[in-house]
Amino acid sequence: DDWIDDADALKPQAYDLLAEAITPEFVQKSLSDFYRMFRAFAKHVPAEKGTEVLVRYLENQLHEWDTWQIYGRASSNHSGIRKAVCQINLWNNVNIGGLGSEDDNRYVSEFRFNWQEVAASALHWVHTGEDKSLMPPGWRMSERDLRVVWHNVEKPERSVIGLWPEGRDPNLPQPQTVMESGENFLHYTIYSAGPSAGQVDQYHFSIRAGVNQRHSISREFTFTFSDLPRLFDPGPTNMYSGSADGARHETPLWQDKWDIRIERGSSQTSVLDGTNLFAAWKKLYVADEPATPPLKRVFNIDDLDTTRQESERIR
Repeated sequence: DDWIDDADALKPQAYDLLAEAITPEFVQKSLSDFYRMFRAFAKHVPAEKGTEVLVRYLENQLHEWDTWQIYGRASSNHSGIRKAVCQINLWNNVNIGGLGSEDDNRYVSEFRFNWQEVAASALHWVHTGEDKSLMPPGWRMSERDLRVVWHNVEKPERSVIGLWPEGRDPNLPQPQTVMESGENFLHYTIYSAGPSAGQVDQYHFSIRAGVNQRHSISREFTFTFSDLPRLFDPGPTNMYSGSADGARHETPLWQDKWDIRIERGSSQTSVLDGTNLFAAWKKLYVADEPATPPLKRVFNIDDLDTTRQESERIR
């Protein structure tokens, strides 16, 4: 195994040896050895060739997903996908899946993401150049677009605004939108449920939310466009978990007080009226001309064009 740490002296012969180890089978066989091999791979293999290897790995992982599920060995699937997508993000300066890059070195819970969808989003970006964290080039606000406000009740400038454009094909996998604020997170998906008995189009709003990235809840709501704006209550403000000693531990759902609201995307009014955040969002997203470069699907205080002093003041 010593050649792994000396791979730089062996290139380009070492490239193929490292690349051959990036497989779903190796992930399942020994995750620690896979991590060691992956570190050498990321360090020594050129970005263009490395991205090709990771694309092949993600395609194989998705193809073999059900096989590992059948044999009860799917527990490490997310680990390999996280490493691969974070490395693709780092090499290509993108943020697929909202995972960040390998340089971020942050903990990511197995239960926090739809890992098959993350892998599929990475492959979609490689093959089409479309980053699902951005609005499509040339996009302009339409009447049926939806605005998801993750509302910080006590500190509204720290709220997060997401945009869900109309026109998604309900037969295709619906991407997950990632919202974060400090250690809090809210991930959501919206998809059309089709007409109800009264012939009114319904939507499903599915969320995963939590704090510290280790505890989360999942909820699903149904709404119609005519319901908007609408407040959604994620449920209990605390989560409970047991431990080996039988004690019951309480964890807050989120730090600070938050709620979730869905509003009409084109609406000029919001629960965030009067904030710098919403004023800046409207200027960019409810504009007469498409933005260049494409806008992000998620907008927060870090996206405000402010000086450091102004930023500290409104936080």
